Amino acid sequence: MELALLHIMNYSTMHCYLILTLMVLECYERVSGLDIGRHGNMKKRNAINSRPNVVVLLADDVGWGDLGANGEQDSSSLTDFIPKSVTPILDKLAKKGLRFTDFHTGASVCSPSRAALLTSRLGLRTGVVQNFAVDSAGGLPENETTVAKVLLDAGYRTAMFGKWHLGLTKGHHPLDHGFQSYLGVPYSLDMGCTNPPGVNIPMCPGCEMGYDMYDRGLLQCVQNIALPLISNRTIVQQPVKLEKISSAMAYFAEDFIMNRYGNSDPFFLYGAFSQAHVPLLTEHGSNQKEKVFNETLSEMDDIVRRILIAVEKSNHMLKKAGLPTQETLIWFLKTNVERIMLHPNSGASGPNGEIGAVRIGSYKAVFYTGGAASCGGYTPPEDHSRNPLVFNLAVDPAESEPLSPLSEKYWWFMSKVTNALSDFYMSLKVDNTSVTDYSVNDMAKPCCSRESHVCRCPWDMI
Repeated sequence: MELALLHIMNYSTMHCYLILTLMVLECYERVSGLDIGRHGNMKKRNAINSRPNVVVLLADDVGWGDLGANGEQDSSSLTDFIPKSVTPILDKLAKKGLRFTDFHTGASVCSPSRAALLTSRLGLRTGVVQNFAVDSAGGLPENETTVAKVLLDAGYRTAMFGKWHLGLTKGHHPLDHGFQSYLGVPYSLDMGCTNPPGVNIPMCPGCEMGYDMYDRGLLQCVQNIALPLISNRTIVQQPVKLEKISSAMAYFAEDFIMNRYGNSDPFFLYGAFSQAHVPLLTEHGSNQKEKVFNETLSEMDDIVRRILIAVEKSNHMLKKAGLPTQETLIWFLKTNVERIMLHPNSGASGPNGEIGAVRIGSYKAVFYTGGAASCGGYTPPEDHSRNPLVFNLAVDPAESEPLSPLSEKYWWFMSKVTNALSDFYMSLKVDNTSVTDYSVNDMAKPCCSRESHVCRCPWDMI
């Protein structure tokens, strides 16, 4: 039996972990044989194999309307206009499960949101307020307790597949935070080259180029290193075969769920999908720019299908062996929406989180221009003028005719801006963070062979 807790929006750290905590409490009740009632009274109950399996599935950069359960469904009168859902398995989970439609993420970018999910603590408490780089020496602090560690201590088998993005050095790896086995990529798919490179706009080159396009200011292609696939602590592919990554994750999940080695201990599986973060490349799709996004969602949905089948087969194996079967709680979530405005908790917004513009009424002050990449990949230089540009949007919505810094109207508005910013800064709370190491070290890069200019592996284990 599966209980589907389907969150089709974006998770709230506090609510997310509250539910996981209640679930762990439920596990404790069942293990101890005690039933903690609604009013705190306790009574004995049957504890035989009553702890549920837990599967948490986290999608990356998937929007509200990307799942069929949230969008318009195909109808006979509109078949030419409304496509069929590409996520039928998740749609079925949504239909029969419990939906949380007003959850919100703990951060706007990868590392802080994942740290918040696993620890129940916001970035200003864990210190994880920005993304970790390819060469980050640190990661999720060692003193932080993850839900994986809690469940491991409660007797669960634990495993993770997919995108970690919380550090790989000693003390920060998934195996150091409660997971017994791991297969995945250490960070986002665009933080290393692959062959073929996958679909992105603008397109990034493959690993054969031999230089870092990001450093040359041409494209947002990060880094002069191949994207690795890591099994536990070993690099098994570099570059990872992007078109094969979904099937590798599915096989890993199936193997973990079904290979119980003669015991009926419950399991905790955390699957952090790479979908639908760019670059996109599927194994069986056309991979055309116009179709690859939906093909990517469909591939993710198929991984969920395979996990559900594995859970069913696992229970069949338990039953055949004379062991009690288990319930499975399945929770699907998505990540990365709102942002905290100002440095140091700004995630990846703005240069060091600084404020770029202030608008009061119909007037707007712009503190710097440039620095944003165009669709062609060119990033113009930033211009931090001593005097901000001021526009009257009521008569100049295109922001093409700034007020003269010599005009009375200019300084009248800038005095209002100064007061507004002063009040804003005074309203900010002082951070209360754990110690998080954001230093970088070239030796911290996951590198299969330093004899290759992109750390390419001389072997292929998968």
